[in-house]
Amino acid sequence: MARLHTAEACAHAVAGDARGCTAALRLAENATAKVDGAEQSPWAGYFTRAHLAGTAVRCLRDLGRAKDALNWADQALDLPDGSVRTRGLHTALIASVYATCRPADPEYASRLGHEAIDIAQRVRSRRVTDRIADLAQRLTAHRGNPAVDDFLARVAGVIHHPTMGTVNQ
Repeated sequence: MARLHTAEACAHAVAGDARGCTAALRLAENATAKVDGAEQSPWAGYFTRAHLAGTAVRCLRDLGRAKDALNWADQALDLPDGSVRTRGLHTALIASVYATCRPADPEYASRLGHEAIDIAQRVRSRRVTDRIADLAQRLTAHRGNPAVDDFLARVAGVIHHPTMGTVNQ
């Protein structure tokens, strides 16, 4: 159920419905707490608290609630070593919050962006690459900052490189 509630939260966030989004995230949290340690259905067995947190970060960022989004950041990165692709997705996502929050932290966003690129070159995921491209777009407002310029130059050099392929979408 937690996975379904997060899908609902995303729909509310896209529609700009903060109240509906937060209610669905709360339901997802409650559902996740109920299944901790219990067997889950095969189609949602991968879904952990970290996945819930990643969805919360994305939804709250999209609603313009950066501070609330960042409250979920540590949980979103609390992943087992084998969850490399999810770590890449969440790292780029969290970086995008730092890139656009008020006040923005473009240096930290760029540092996380470099980490996401390193991960992307290992997992070859189109979704990770897309998140990095989104981060780069968000950071263009901070051109002239040396950390940002360095990140944007690296993105331009690797985003279409074969090591950033489209396997494991």
